[in-house]
Amino acid sequence: MSTPDFSDRLAADQGDALVRAYAGDPDVAAYYTEGVRDAEESDGWIGTVTPPALLVALDALELSPETAGFGTLTTIFRVTSVTAKRNAPGTARWQRARIFLRLARLSWGEEFGVLRDTEGNRLTEAIVRFQRFGAVRFGPDETIRADMLIGFDATVQIATMEFFQ
Repeated sequence: MSTPDFSDRLAADQGDALVRAYAGDPDVAAYYTEGVRDAEESDGWIGTVTPPALLVALDALELSPETAGFGTLTTIFRVTSVTAKRNAPGTARWQRARIFLRLARLSWGEEFGVLRDTEGNRLTEAIVRFQRFGAVRFGPDETIRADMLIGFDATVQIATMEFFQ
């Protein structure tokens, strides 16, 4: 496992596609009234975000070289849900579970994890990781943060680090 030395343009395009998928869903947009945001580092944004908001941040890049100048780039995104404290914790827990299920379905999409750019070009081949973490309260107002990691694979030409269609 190594980290590629290149501009993370492909990863940025993948992150933009994920944000578009979430923001374009009417149920997600209705729940996260403060929006779906692309965050460089979700931990840095947490204190400045007004709940409810959804943050998408690049968490890791892993390059596995293979043969003939090609490799697999795994891009892992951290999706952070920031919500206000609820009076009925059981209700809030079930609501978070439903929202994360909706986000998972949007991540899988109609093509089992294929993300596309605005022109319809493929950016990924499949989801290879999906992991949800429990909710954590933080700050004086006990804002609730819940994270999930989503990993996508893409076959790339190692010389150019461009997606191989």
